[in-house]
Amino acid sequence: MFVPHLAVNLAVLLAVLSIGVLVWFINHIADSIQIFTLSRQVRLATVTALTVPSPYRYDDAGRLRVIAPRTGLPELLDRVFDAVRLYATEHPMVLHRALALAEQVHRAGGEVDARDRLTAHIEQLVEAFERTSPQGCDRTDLRRHAATVHAALHRVDSVG
Repeated sequence: MFVPHLAVNLAVLLAVLSIGVLVWFINHIADSIQIFTLSRQVRLATVTALTVPSPYRYDDAGRLRVIAPRTGLPELLDRVFDAVRLYATEHPMVLHRALALAEQVHRAGGEVDARDRLTAHIEQLVEAFERTSPQGCDRTDLRRHAATVHAALHRVDSVG
């Protein structure tokens, strides 16, 4: 009598396990055919296939035509945050994401010059947002988030 109970319990356990695997498989397939997943994979494949161009550009005859300077981190930060400030000041969610980006960039690099630029850009983002006459709660939330990021920039810098 004991052996059939063991076999039945094992069969039920395997049935539950197989249902779990089936649910995981269906979720995996549904996720893999979503446009966001596909576009992320295409973007990643495109970026990894790119070669870093030389700053020197030659024409077909082999003559040097242009010397294009490389862009450093400070210039790139200026371009990104200027664009965000210009186009997204009426969208609090975008500004909150820009603040999170500033914190991530500083954690990744930790350069003092970059920290100073990020601090200036944070202040400019908050100022530009307040000029668009947002609701009081949005203004308060953005100021609070900016203060948190500002403190994190300086705390990470003092630790490193």
